[in-house]
Amino acid sequence: MTRPGVYRHFRGDMYRVLFTARNTTSGVDYAQHMVVYVSLYTGGTVSCREVLEFNDYVTTEGGEKVKRFEFQHI
Repeated sequence: MTRPGVYRHFRGDMYRVLFTARNTTSGVDYAQHMVVYVSLYTGGTVSCREVLEFNDYVTTEGGEKVKRFEFQHI
């Protein structure tokens, strides 16, 4: 699972992961666990995203493959 702490989005914005939660509409499938996080740059907007997507890699405009969110510190 994704651990709580501060993460940098590949575009540079910072977020604090608060916790992970199970999507109760999907049963116990690991892919349906959600990361709950808050932005550290817009006054604290709370969002959630599937764990697999949060930890996935993306391709930048320059063609580089990088992690969508990179752990920074607790």
